[in-house]
Amino acid sequence: HLQEDWYTVQEIRSPTNYILDDQIHNIQTRAGETTVLRINNHRMPDLTIRKVDEQTGKGIEGVTLRVTKEGAKEYQDVTTGPDGVFVLEHIEPGWYIITEQRVPETHILDQTPHYIEVKPDQDTVIVIKNKAKPSLRIIKTDSVTKQPMQGITFEISIKQGKSLGEFLTDANGEIFLPNIEPELYVLREVKTLDGYLIDTQTKEALVEWGKTTEVEFT
Repeated sequence: HLQEDWYTVQEIRSPTNYILDDQIHNIQTRAGETTVLRINNHRMPDLTIRKVDEQTGKGIEGVTLRVTKEGAKEYQDVTTGPDGVFVLEHIEPGWYIITEQRVPETHILDQTPHYIEVKPDQDTVIVIKNKAKPSLRIIKTDSVTKQPMQGITFEISIKQGKSLGEFLTDANGEIFLPNIEPELYVLREVKTLDGYLIDTQTKEALVEWGKTTEVEFT
């Protein structure tokens, strides 16, 4: 029961996870009437960050990113989970800057700042891709049984360049070199098992950024 007059109304505390509407509203009450003032609150949105492998599209776990609201000094460092995802829940709308701080050894650090606008009532998703570091896999099998051959020695060299050395195949018949430079490599078998003939055929392998190059020998 208010007297007939002009009143000012201002919201000073909003519901949890809603944006405060601090606009001052002027309303007039009249005798014998109920005056209704409707104030709408906008929901604070979520921001989902997805880090994925550029080639496979699979999520990358363990990437640390710095999230800064444009114009603010404060920031928040977040780390992606097993699915390559981190969700910032109920954040203030506005423009955000996302910069990568650390990445697993399998991938290349993305140094590009990413800008994303987060709007009221709208959950936003940003997908940021990483290139995988290049790698080389040699697979050695018995030509008849198709079984892997362990203990075969290969020399790996950059074409018209230096040798990386000699390497032995493991129990899976494989030699795996992660995080090597993108180059054209020459692969040569130099020692095999008793009872087998050395495969005298050399093969070339082009190793490129973001890819695992596989070469098979029998």
